[in-house]
Amino acid sequence: MGKPKKTKKQNKSLKKQHPFSSLPPELTAEQLQCQLAHERKQFEKLFQESPAPMAITRMSDGMVFAINHAFEELFGFQADTITGSTTIDINLFTDRVQHELLAHQVQTLGSVRNLPLELLSQTGSRVSVLAGSTRLRFDNEDCLLTIFQDVTELRENEAAAALGRERFRTLYDASPFPIHLYRLEPDHTLTFIGGNPAADELFGTDHSRLVGKPLEEAFPELAGTSLSDRYRQVILEGNVLHEQGIPFDSVRFQGILEAHAFKTGPDTVAVQFRNLSGQIRLEEIILNITRGASAAIGDEFFLLLVEYLCRSLQADYAMIGERVGEEADTIATVAVYGDGGIQNNFSYDLKGTPCYHTIFERAACSYPDKVHAAFPDGIFLTNMGIQGYVGIPLLSAQGDVLGIMAVMTRTPLQNARLIESVLKIFAARASAELERRHQEEFLRLARFSIENASEAIFWYDLSGRYLYVNEAGRRALGYSLDELQLMHVFDTDPRATEEGWNAMIDALRRKGSTHHESALFSKFGRELPVEVRTNLRRYAGKEYIFAFAHDISERKRADEMIAAEKERLAVTLRSINDGVITTDVDGNIVLINRVAEYLTGWRQQQALGRSIHEIFQCLQDRTRAPYELPFADAAGADQFQSLPNHLILVTKDGRERMISAYAASIKERESSFSGIVLVFRDITEQVRMEEDILRNEKLESIGVLAGGIAHDFNNLLTGILGNLSLAHMLMNPEDRVVHKIEEAIKASERAKELAAQLLTFSKGGAPVKKTLSIQQIIMDSASFSLRGSNVRCTFDIPENLLPVDVDPGQINQVVNNLIINADQAMPEGGTVRIRAENVVISKHSSLPLRPGKYVLVAISDEGTGIPAKLLPKIFDPYFTTKTRGSGLGLSTVYSIIKRHNGHVSVQSALGRGSTFTIYLPASDQIVPVVQQTLPEVLHRGKGRILVMDDEDIIREIAGEILSYLGYTPSLCRDGDEALKMYRQAAERKEPYDAVIMDLTIPGGMGGKELIRHLLLFDPKVRAIVSSGYSNDPILAFFQEFGFQGVILKPYRAEDVSKVLHDVLAKEPEKDDQIPKKIRS
Repeated sequence: MGKPKKTKKQNKSLKKQHPFSSLPPELTAEQLQCQLAHERKQFEKLFQESPAPMAITRMSDGMVFAINHAFEELFGFQADTITGSTTIDINLFTDRVQHELLAHQVQTLGSVRNLPLELLSQTGSRVSVLAGSTRLRFDNEDCLLTIFQDVTELRENEAAAALGRERFRTLYDASPFPIHLYRLEPDHTLTFIGGNPAADELFGTDHSRLVGKPLEEAFPELAGTSLSDRYRQVILEGNVLHEQGIPFDSVRFQGILEAHAFKTGPDTVAVQFRNLSGQIRLEEIILNITRGASAAIGDEFFLLLVEYLCRSLQADYAMIGERVGEEADTIATVAVYGDGGIQNNFSYDLKGTPCYHTIFERAACSYPDKVHAAFPDGIFLTNMGIQGYVGIPLLSAQGDVLGIMAVMTRTPLQNARLIESVLKIFAARASAELERRHQEEFLRLARFSIENASEAIFWYDLSGRYLYVNEAGRRALGYSLDELQLMHVFDTDPRATEEGWNAMIDALRRKGSTHHESALFSKFGRELPVEVRTNLRRYAGKEYIFAFAHDISERKRADEMIAAEKERLAVTLRSINDGVITTDVDGNIVLINRVAEYLTGWRQQQALGRSIHEIFQCLQDRTRAPYELPFADAAGADQFQSLPNHLILVTKDGRERMISAYAASIKERESSFSGIVLVFRDITEQVRMEEDILRNEKLESIGVLAGGIAHDFNNLLTGILGNLSLAHMLMNPEDRVVHKIEEAIKASERAKELAAQLLTFSKGGAPVKKTLSIQQIIMDSASFSLRGSNVRCTFDIPENLLPVDVDPGQINQVVNNLIINADQAMPEGGTVRIRAENVVISKHSSLPLRPGKYVLVAISDEGTGIPAKLLPKIFDPYFTTKTRGSGLGLSTVYSIIKRHNGHVSVQSALGRGSTFTIYLPASDQIVPVVQQTLPEVLHRGKGRILVMDDEDIIREIAGEILSYLGYTPSLCRDGDEALKMYRQAAERKEPYDAVIMDLTIPGGMGGKELIRHLLLFDPKVRAIVSSGYSNDPILAFFQEFGFQGVILKPYRAEDVSKVLHDVLAKEPEKDDQIPKKIRS
């Protein structure tokens, strides 16, 4: 069986389901499916290529199924970004109502055409469209196929046209010019369609009653003219009509018109009128006044002008006045016309008059009626019965109000605008005449001022010929003006040359003016010094030379006096030894003498004009804080004010000087402040000497204390060291205790060295001097002190170094202390440089030394340096910056060098190391030959020895040592007991072989007094002095006091052994002469 045929009814149903299909009904289902797919592609192609923006959206919620390219271009959306989104999601509609309205109308009517919508583009800008929409079944959904027409530009044009019509209507209603509107009918008749308020006012009628009437009926006065044909021509051809001299004569208006017609629409024309009647009247008035007054000038012009103003304008009064008075609040008339003739001038106050507003508001002022009522205080207005007033200000070229021009009437004004126009036209000429009047007055004043000026004024042409010379110039030259105008500058100035004159003209052309000093020579031979200012000016196309000569005779004399005074001052400043600096009122340098140049490091040429704070830079001595010169205080001081003591002046190159300074103000004769003067002197050496003296006094005070401590300390050490040395001798060398004894002896020796430093520091440390060369001492001491150190030492010592009288032990201590300090200042290693040389100190030297020959020793290190604020303290006793140390090292150095009549100083800076410089007096003795010393030997002996000491422990240990050495000791406490025992022993024929006596016995007879008694009793006494400290130099020069030997506390058995051996080995003196020191 074949396939059943489809009925016609079924085909219609299929077509209904596919509205875009035109398939024949006999197709098979498969053929039908292919055909439908083909037609869908055609639909999609037509949809996308359509130039009209199109969109397919779901009817229920506006979800977007498809948009074409035109839609993308119009709204800026992309299909792949908005497909699946609703029109509300993408803000296509400005609100949801628009979409719902579109869907409702399509659902109700089946389709919509030209629905106006306001949509939003992707950027948010508004797009005006007309939308047409129909129902569409798409993907089994009820959809809307909507086609959009962009009418945005059309809407904008319509809005612009509406705005243009509104603006035209506003301009039409507000225009001051009368305007008529006409429409051209199809039968070519012109119908009146409107007139503005200005037209109502001009023609004296309500134009709204004439609307709709033909032109000839509305305005029969224009029926006999050709205006109706001209209006039609404007509409038909689009050209512009401009016609003057149109007469108009109606019941309410008579006059001459000017018409300006232009097309305003396809069939409309606007006509703008201007009343020429007033202009013609104005022209007649202006011509009349011009003929009457324009040829005159000055006061004549003013008189004629006010007369013709009155006559032409049919006014009762006309006047012209100028502003006068300190506040320019008064008017003085220069011309008044009224009551048929010229009136006397008068003055009046502006306040309370209409002229006040004219002047101060700088504008025309018009009162057509009752002006006297508006200004009741205006006496002039009231007395003359003035009703109408028109006034305008008269302005200068710069816009300043010079005066006023006014017209007044006794009756109300009918033509105030016309009068105002006339006044404005002639105001410029009246203002110019007032300015010329002022300028002429000014020129008269200027000529008077020039002629009577105190300065000589000359006017030359370029050849040097005199054109004008004022009275002062004529008086200086001794010629009259008539004589000078026949002369040249070469005739009055014997020094003038043509070359010099031409050079001056060249300079004037380059610079415009010159300024120099010269002289005027009179015909009587007198020479007048002058200061000349010359100018080159062009006038009326020609060049002239103007010169102003000022008499400077008095100034010259004053300059000479000042120069002489300056010379005397300069001589004075060069002669004094103080630095002097003067400044101006701003504190800038105006003078600096040679001493100040030397002290500051600034040359005068460098310092001039610079600030005093730059040249005079100071630090405070104690804090080293910058010191600001109190310029204001000094400026107000009538007398010299002392600045703080001991300021540190920092020189230009960074060096520092200690100064004392004073400052005071400089005042002119009128007591006006003109600057300050600063006087200062270098007190560096003075302060240094004061510090040395203070340091010496401080050392002496502490030295007394140190000596007492050393004395007691040495007494104690004598007991300790003596017992230890004796114990060491008595013990078996193999005993283990021997080592401890030796360590204790070493410790005691170190304590002895400390006591020796205290003794050296005190007055008790008088040096035991020998004549020697210190070269070997320096080298040995330095090498010994640096043994095991990472610091090396270099020497620069000449062979011809002079000998010195010194205590070698103390000098060794000095070098040792300084080398140790240098070593400790260079923990990372470095070099100590020792330099020695012969120097001569003159009497002019700033060093605190006597003139003569000296040996200089300088010890320099590369260490950290010493802060400037600590330098004054480093020689103080017990001052130290180290965690370990006694603080006596440098004070001992200072004390030893002072005891040797020398001097020690230090120069140091942080990061640049330190240099200690020592000066020792050179000796005129020959250095003795040094004998080789033998090893120390313990000497034993026999004999009776008397020991005198106030300390029990010392007597006890001395007795034990003497017994150990083989001597027989006798012990006593003081000199009285010792003298008694010595005499008793001699009387028993058992004399003492030697006496060891303590030099100082508190509260009793000491060694110095005892030796005198013993020598008187036994001149051959062998006395040995012993002490831990003494204020007298007996220990250093013991033989001069009768002693045969000396033993210093603390002492060991070996020391006692040696001194007794040396003393007892000496032969007794052959004579019994007592030493001079004892006898004195």
